[in-house]
Amino acid sequence: MFGKRPREQRKLASLSVQMKSGADWREITIANISVGGFLGKSECPPKVGTSIEIHHRGRVIFGQVIRSTGRRFAVRSNEPIDVATFLEKADFGGLVSEIPETIPRTRLWHWRARP
Repeated sequence: MFGKRPREQRKLASLSVQMKSGADWREITIANISVGGFLGKSECPPKVGTSIEIHHRGRVIFGQVIRSTGRRFAVRSNEPIDVATFLEKADFGGLVSEIPETIPRTRLWHWRARP
C-alpha cells in the first residue's frame, strides 16, 4: 500500500553536457542517468525547484531540480529519457555500467577498530 516505490535502473556515466538554467549556460557532468532523471555535478549547482534544460549532441532533456547538496543535484525529467539513445550519442565507447539495486554494506577496517 504505502512504501517506497522501486527505483528505476540507473546507469553510471561521466558525461559532460551543457545546462541552461534561466538565461545562464554552464557545463555540468551527468554522474548517473535513468528513465526518470539524472544526478548531476557542478561547481555551482542550481537550487531546488529550478527548471533546467540539458543539451548534448542534438538531444534535449527538460526537467526540474528535486534535490541539491554540495556539488551534486538530482533532476526529475519532464518526459521519460531514452537512456540507450542518449548514451549512444555520447560516444564514449561503452564505458557505462549499471548500478546494482542493493549495494552490500560491509564494515571497513579502521586502524582504531579493535577486535
